[in-house]
Amino acid sequence: MKRVITIDGKTTLKPRKELKWFIGVQEQKLRKVDDKRHWSLVPDGYLLKRLKEEVIELEQALDTRARGYDRQAEILSECADVANFAMMIADKQRYC
Repeated sequence: MKRVITIDGKTTLKPRKELKWFIGVQEQKLRKVDDKRHWSLVPDGYLLKRLKEEVIELEQALDTRARGYDRQAEILSECADVANFAMMIADKQRYC
């Protein structure tokens, strides 16, 4: 069975292979913090603050790579963190 994404309960899309792969990376990161409070119980302002912090960490990892250091795993990890905090904020908006 192929996975589908439903938007607004109407549109069904098949995720691109790149998105399927990245969703797996995101899920790995999220499972590491399953013991923490669910994001639906966390204020939006805190999630936005953490998103901005993760963007800075991603920028730093990219800058380090630009100076000749191998940072592929770190960059991937930071990308997942950025995406996860954005997802948390978006997920909370579904129920407003």
